[in-house]
Amino acid sequence: MLGSLQSHARSFICAKRRSVAVKVLHRVTSFVEAAYSNVGASFEANGERSLLQNLRPAEFRVVLDVGANFGDWSAEALAVWPNCHIHGFEVAPRTFERLSARFRELDTKARASLSCLGLSDESGAYEMLYYPDHPELTCDTPRHAGYTAIPFEAQFGKRGRLLRRE
Repeated sequence: MLGSLQSHARSFICAKRRSVAVKVLHRVTSFVEAAYSNVGASFEANGERSLLQNLRPAEFRVVLDVGANFGDWSAEALAVWPNCHIHGFEVAPRTFERLSARFRELDTKARASLSCLGLSDESGAYEMLYYPDHPELTCDTPRHAGYTAIPFEAQFGKRGRLLRRE
């Protein structure tokens, strides 16, 4: 049944390729595919900086950055909220090294706690894929065709246990 539906959809799209409806459908599906593949994770372009600026009045004291990557979001959050403490989590060891180096340079140790760990509902190890030329694409399934991926064993911690004060 799915094969028949795909065949009819292809025929319709080919016949109506120049129509406004098909062009809009193409834009929507391209957007969904790009979001699914994590394309456009640029902090400068994706609206996250603007969102942080808009949230400035909230004066957050504790923030979680899960999937901290190189720390753009965390660094901006520290600048926006001077009394805030960041808990940054980055699962890819190579990316975590760059994140740690950046925060050493920023001299924010008292305001940032970084962990080379993912957060989950279960603790343990899980195989993930690291893309050396595109570290922001680190993921758990091979969905970035055309890029070289290196499998690695990622460590995950149970979210509630990690943030409890002892």
